[in-house]
Amino acid sequence: MPAIRDGRLDFAIGTLSDEMKLQDLHVEPLFESEFVLVANRARIGNGTVRPASLQHEQWVLPETNMGYYSELLTTLQRSGIRRENIVNTDSVVTIYNLVLNADFLTVIPCDMTTPFGSSQFVTIPIKEALPVARYAAVWSKNYRLKTAAASLVEMAKHYSSGQGNRHWQPLQIIA
Repeated sequence: MPAIRDGRLDFAIGTLSDEMKLQDLHVEPLFESEFVLVANRARIGNGTVRPASLQHEQWVLPETNMGYYSELLTTLQRSGIRRENIVNTDSVVTIYNLVLNADFLTVIPCDMTTPFGSSQFVTIPIKEALPVARYAAVWSKNYRLKTAAASLVEMAKHYSSGQGNRHWQPLQIIA
């Protein structure tokens, strides 16, 4: 958020939490997404699990200062999952590769469970509730949103409202 506040970044789209100080930012709510426990399809088990039964597993989680992640970490730690069993990365591709190739577990928004059309990931039902991610576009009240950035925010609003197809499609840019 510092890059938005000081004008280095026009806007960001990400998850918000109740602890975030947003009074100096425009917030455009987009959509909510439930979080799910995700594993490699080869790991398929039976039934619902408790996170405590997974405390010795290796985990990979997104690293960001935006949103639900501190709440998620607290939820996992209450279940006995220790910080030293968690790898943090800012790369979604790294998360997917660790889950797919190294048998890590992750918690991601349900909308991200079929990356790049892959069917190699499964969700594992769990008994404890996970946070719900509230996605929004945010930008500084102190800086005017540039035309291109405003267009991107409008596209995000359109696609998240269900009017657009939420799957990736090439866009035609008209100059």
